[in-house]
Amino acid sequence: MIGEKKRIEKKRIVKKRIVVKKRFVAKHLLETFEKIKKGEEREIIVTWSRASTIIPSMVGHTIGIHNGKEHIPIYITDSMKGHKFPIY
Repeated sequence: MIGEKKRIEKKRIVKKRIVVKKRFVAKHLLETFEKIKKGEEREIIVTWSRASTIIPSMVGHTIGIHNGKEHIPIYITDSMKGHKFPIY
């Protein structure tokens, strides 16, 4: 009886914790997209930052993501927003 009572109390004490993290975007990618807005366009934006998150300003551009051997061009669509580069 006592053991069961302790287990029930432990279950009630445990709370769910939700951690909201900021989206990481490499500084050089943000600077590149600012240049594109000003009119200095490039066909493929090359990056080694696989940890970056896709943001709305990247939609419609082609980004060359390094896979360790070469840069793979990926066209960013609206459904990719909020995801990281390694997924694609």
